[in-house]
Amino acid sequence: MRVVVLTLAGLLCFWFLGARIWKEYNLEHQALQPKMPNLSLFMDCNYQEFPVAIPAGSKILVLQAHPSTILKHIGLKEIDAPADKSIKWPTEREVVPLPLLFRGRPEGLAGPNFMGLKCTLKKYGDPIAVDTIVIKTTFAKWGTYDLIADPLESQGELTDFSFYMLNYCYSEPPASPQTYDTGSVEAVVVLGTIEPTATLHVLGEPGRRQVRITIPFRNSLQPNFILPGSNHRWIGFPPC
Repeated sequence: MRVVVLTLAGLLCFWFLGARIWKEYNLEHQALQPKMPNLSLFMDCNYQEFPVAIPAGSKILVLQAHPSTILKHIGLKEIDAPADKSIKWPTEREVVPLPLLFRGRPEGLAGPNFMGLKCTLKKYGDPIAVDTIVIKTTFAKWGTYDLIADPLESQGELTDFSFYMLNYCYSEPPASPQTYDTGSVEAVVVLGTIEPTATLHVLGEPGRRQVRITIPFRNSLQPNFILPGSNHRWIGFPPC
């Protein structure tokens, strides 16, 4: 009996000694591992009236919601203001109001103003430099689109990144309007969702990492964004 007790006591001592050595090894190993920077993203989108003012010497980035750009994965369009003066965009050379119809009768032209979205992506956490943030966006009619935000172009360390989303779709009024034709405004509304995660590259890390995007008022049963039709013809873009 005494032999059994001594044997068990020896095994327990050996187990506790091994556990202590393993714990100290893990703590030392963890200390040698580089700490992963803390990082989270937040995106908020709000309706914005256009034309929009661009201050002198600055620029805006625009996602042109149209099948000719989304299906070809064309990147954000950059609009630059001259260094010495501010501008309003878009100009009358780029967008033309369409006739409005009600019950087959012309009701004048669409007004000069229309609505789009201004979205701002913000980073919270450690002050680290990131590049090539890819946000997967899905359009109801055209499928997925990789929205690429590259803060290294302007500032390196991401604090916030703003861009605009505009519906470039329109429908031409029919040559012979029917009795109750109202211009088919609903046909050019654009719906879409923004995935709740993005991929990005932290400078100094070998690969890309996934980061969750917090989007306020997100409802999985509804689209994240609705881009209303503007009843304007965008020059260089065919009807949708």
